[in-house]
Amino acid sequence: MAPGMLGHQPKRAQPGLRATRRGGRLHHPDVEDSLRFVEPNLTGIGGLHMVPTSERLILKLVGPLLRQADQTLQLGLNDDIRDLLTQVLVEHADAIGTGRGVCLVEPKYDGYGIDEQVDLARCLRERHGLRVTHGEPSGLRSGGGGVWHGGDPVDLAYRDYAVAEQLVLADEGVDVEPMKVLLRENRMVSSIAAELDQKSCWEIFTDPLLSHRYFGPA
Repeated sequence: MAPGMLGHQPKRAQPGLRATRRGGRLHHPDVEDSLRFVEPNLTGIGGLHMVPTSERLILKLVGPLLRQADQTLQLGLNDDIRDLLTQVLVEHADAIGTGRGVCLVEPKYDGYGIDEQVDLARCLRERHGLRVTHGEPSGLRSGGGGVWHGGDPVDLAYRDYAVAEQLVLADEGVDVEPMKVLLRENRMVSSIAAELDQKSCWEIFTDPLLSHRYFGPA
């Protein structure tokens, strides 16, 4: 997870959750030649449920075949990104002094893209004991000093929604004030800072004219 998507940088792992730090040298010519940029989309993370599920299937089905070819091969799972997201949410809630009631906010009924937040919500409830709801900006309401989804208070929200998309909703008559409240009160992950790291900003690195004029390989 990139720092731009967080309102608060985790400093310690919660019980049962492990913080990870990884580094490496990228100076070897073979490595440098193989590097490719992928799209930076820091308002939300795709594959939160599909990636760890796929990894477990690969380890279970393909892993034994690989070990048959090389008995010394040691295979293991990557850190589960659902656990890492939970760590971010829990530590952010603790840092700003809210409860841990989380709402996953996405275009729930659009019918395209990765459809996995129902499974993600179930995982966060069952594995980590979080109170999780799942909805769209149109399903939120503000009042009484708080934000609500149905009858549940929203202490913190995780969004897969860019601000520009919320402006479109506002033009269509949707009340986006609850989303504004959550962003304004730093109760939204990703924070408003994620808008500065959107895909369009990548043009400065990929446009030949701009990159050659202003940036060297380093």
